[in-house]
Amino acid sequence: MIEFDRVNVHYGKNHVLHDLTAKIEAGEVVALIGANAAGKTTALRTALGLKNLSSGSLRFAGEDVSSLSTHERVERGLILVPEGRQVFVKFTVTENLLMGAYHRNDRNKVQVELDHVYDLFPRLRERKSQKAGSMSGGEQQMLAIGRGLGKTEMPVARRTDNGAGTNHRARDFDHLRQAGRQRHNDPPG
Repeated sequence: MIEFDRVNVHYGKNHVLHDLTAKIEAGEVVALIGANAAGKTTALRTALGLKNLSSGSLRFAGEDVSSLSTHERVERGLILVPEGRQVFVKFTVTENLLMGAYHRNDRNKVQVELDHVYDLFPRLRERKSQKAGSMSGGEQQMLAIGRGLGKTEMPVARRTDNGAGTNHRARDFDHLRQAGRQRHNDPPG
């Protein structure tokens, strides 16, 4: 699904990613773990086209996307779930989820995707008319993840727990894993 092949990235003279080679298949959930300044965020920013490669290549769904812009990668289904929730606090849950569909050409399928997100996160269905700013932090994180899922083929999440405990991290990974299985019709396991 996404493949980094000998990817090198620099910030000025600082060589941040050194020959990163990794392949993540459809439906997999992968965590980048490392110390501060190890290049985790740079890898995600590079995948999304927010940071240019110095050398190497990046393939997504079999296509070399190394030279594509961020919006072209988003159109192909590569989405970033931002750190720190970053929901539209004055919008309802449903309005926030619809913001994740603004780039879609197949708007007739948006309701199916909304139902998919509501199935993953029943709490969001209960609160679909509620303003996001009045929700708990955990509910806002569910909303941020749900907004990133939509039609995406590869949601890329940047620290979904925002510093919360292990239980929140485990729950978020379970939601991403379940979404991947449903998207790719993999059996639960």
